[in-house]
Formats: sequence, C-alpha cells, structure tokens
Amino acid sequence: MSTIAVTQAAAPLGLALLRLLDADPAVTRIVALDTQPPSLQSPKLKFFEADSQGPLRSGLEKYKVTRVVHLDLLCAAPTEAALRRHNVGGSVSFLTACLAAQTVEMAILLSSTLVYGGQPGDPIPVREDAPLRPHALPFAQHCQEIERQCQTYRDRYPQMKINVARLAPVTGAQPEHFVWQGLRTPAAALGQINPALQFVHVEDAARALHSLIGSDANDTYNIAADDSISLREAWQQLGTRPPGLGAALLQLAQRLPAGQLETWRSGWLAHNGKFKQAFDFTYRYTSAQALTALAPTA
Repeated sequence: MSTIAVTQAAAPLGLALLRLLDADPAVTRIVALDTQPPSLQSPKLKFFEADSQGPLRSGLEKYKVTRVVHLDLLCAAPTEAALRRHNVGGSVSFLTACLAAQTVEMAILLSSTLVYGGQPGDPIPVREDAPLRPHALPFAQHCQEIERQCQTYRDRYPQMKINVARLAPVTGAQPEHFVWQGLRTPAAALGQINPALQFVHVEDAARALHSLIGSDANDTYNIAADDSISLREAWQQLGTRPPGLGAALLQLAQRLPAGQLETWRSGWLAHNGKFKQAFDFTYRYTSAQALTALAPTA
C-alpha cells in the first residue's frame, strides 16, 4: 500500500484509522492532513497542515501519496450554505487534488446511510443499488451530491479508483450529528415515534476503511452494524428520559430543523452484506454495543 494519506486525521475516526495503518506492515508512510497534528506518535507518520479548502495537492505531491481517505465530512454547521460549501465543495476540491497529484491510485470518500431517503414500501434494510430519493435533510442532500460527483470522476478518470463508504451514524466520532442530540436531549416530536436505528462503532468504521484502503475496490458500500435498536431502547440504554405524551402539545413550538423529523420517522436501516462478503468482514459491535460510546459511563 505504500504511502497513505488521511484528511481530518486528528479527529476520533481519523485517529482510529491511523492506529490501524501504523500497525500495518504494508504501509510504509502515513500522511496526516489536518489543521492540527494527531495525538499518535509514530516514525511512519508525517503531518501536513491542510484541510479540504487548503493545499491538499501540495501534501499529496510532497509525499507521493498513493491512496487517500477523505474523512472531512461535517454533519452540522452554522448555516446550510456553510455546510454545503464544506462538504460538497471540499469533496470536489479533494478529488481535484488527488487527480492533479498524479500519484494517487485510490480515493475513499465518506457518505451516509441517511442518503437513501426511504419511503413507505421500500425494501428494508436498504441495499447499495437502491435509488437515492429526494431528501429534506441538508446533510443527506450533500451526501447525494458528493456521490454524484464521485461517479462523474469515476467515469471521466478511470485511472483512479474511487470508493464511497456510506457510514451509519458513527458513535464516538460525530459529536455534531443531530442523531446524538435526539438520543440525549430529545425534542417533543420524538415522543410519538419509535423507529429502528442502526449505528456503527468508530472502531468498526475504521477497520472497514482500512480494509478498503488495501483493496482493489472501486465501488460504494454500506458500513453499518449487523442489527438495529429502537429509539426507545436507545433512550433506555443511555438513561435518557423520553418526552411524555403531553409533550406532543409542544411540537408546534419546538420544530426540528429541516428534514430531521422525517429522517427520524423513517429510521435508517442499511444492508451491510455487500461489504461483509467482499472483504470477509465481521462487525465486532452491535448497534446497542456501539451506543456505549455515548453512555455517561463510557
């Protein structure tokens, strides 16, 4: 695998992936691309200050990077425009930098299992070949757009493999994700529903990305635990007090941001068999076990 670069390397998912790469004898050099150095210390590791809006190409060229993982995907920002600029604009800049560097053989980008925009009657759990329906959640819209850009680059530049990892909400790695807010401090509207939810532990997510890095894949994969947990079971596990029935009267005064209530109602269950079969991969954590990363005692 030679030289591997990781954007947002200092964040929890990036750090978990760096540790796996450091222990991998096939990896000779790791380049951490971030605005601050990661806490990992290793003779393999080189730090290059950059983000999705910064000089990524310079870092890729300097170290002759062959494979890159782009983890710089935000779930929330002060405005929808800022979120789109960071996620969509940053991903396009990343792909452009990878092509310009000329040494990059493979790029891996993140998406989300929220991307499907499920409708009543759709097969559950959802497989990768399901159509991506219109979605009211801005984050999911951005992921759909990123995936379209990835396909465009695949078609135009077949010399570089592009993999998309559709991650279920990653426990312990995405503190700004609206899902964690709903699990810890639920809005009144959530008291009337009980959808099935699916997560992935940060360690399983990192292991899956590590498997992709070492492969010849050029595809899109769901990365999610084998099972699901209901919203009320998740509240119980985390010690969260659910909104009472009387809280329904507060719904009009406590509206959730665009697309969130629709997403909660439909839940998100993705079929993970394609990745498991292709990589002989076994998830170590169930959705319930993954939630321990959010529990007060974790």
